[in-house]
Amino acid sequence: MLSDIDIAVVFDRELEKNERTLILARLWEELEGHGVPQYYPLHIIVLGTDEFQRLVGKKKRIA
Repeated sequence: MLSDIDIAVVFDRELEKNERTLILARLWEELEGHGVPQYYPLHIIVLGTDEFQRLVGKKKRIA
């Protein structure tokens, strides 16, 4: 996915898949509440600690 803005939201624990979905939905609700439409070119990825640590310092496309 090509986007203008990439955002990583990192939690200090591992997350279940359904938690990621709920977190992402809540983030978009908040963004829309502040006037950001869903078609805005954002790429938001939600990571747990271990996933983030595997990516630190690497140039890797994560989605």
